[in-house]
Amino acid sequence: MAIATLTTIDNLLKDLYLPRVRGQFYKETPVYGRVMKRSEAEDFVGRKAIIAAHYGRPEGAVGARGENVTLPTAQSQQTEQMEVTMAYNYGSIKLTGQAISASNRNEGAFARALSMEMEGIRETMLFDMARQIVFGDGTGKLALTNGSGSSATSLIVDTPGVNHIRKGMIIDVIDSSDNVELNSIEVTAVVVSTNTLTVASSSWDDNSGVYKEDAKGKEMMGLSGIVDRVIN
Repeated sequence: MAIATLTTIDNLLKDLYLPRVRGQFYKETPVYGRVMKRSEAEDFVGRKAIIAAHYGRPEGAVGARGENVTLPTAQSQQTEQMEVTMAYNYGSIKLTGQAISASNRNEGAFARALSMEMEGIRETMLFDMARQIVFGDGTGKLALTNGSGSSATSLIVDTPGVNHIRKGMIIDVIDSSDNVELNSIEVTAVVVSTNTLTVASSSWDDNSGVYKEDAKGKEMMGLSGIVDRVIN
């Protein structure tokens, strides 16, 4: 006698769709959050901001002495005016009316397409701004090319490697003389173990800079540019 099994009752079974879209990304930006929390927000207008910076202490004016001897030579605090131009970051989304309508109720979609895209672009921009503030130096440079390529599709980069480059990014590759070697090329794959990017067939020189599309020289000044000191 035939018995009921999962195979024989397959046409009776349903698929269970769980609620919500489950994120697969790490969403925390602790250093960025600490920097922003301790920063003083300013409502900027005009061409550039002028900031008075206290950068040096009178180190020679303090020190231990014995009784009734000459005191340390007086020195002054060191200040300088810094000129800061503004950096502007943008994000864009695009949806059809049909996509908005079809996903507008829980019965038809895991999430509303408009809300998903808005929240997603906000989060993506947050992470990019965190990269600029923590690792950037204002130039927008993500990495340097390691070796040249001629009609090649595998682009290898130097330290910090592919840490700040991800699949789907649109990049430019520009040499030290500001000659554009790759213009608005999509990264279609990233191999972390070999620091290799897959791009459309292109040519480039060694030690050229890799930037996000049209971002060279337009990113925010980050800690890598502010802290210009090597401790051995």
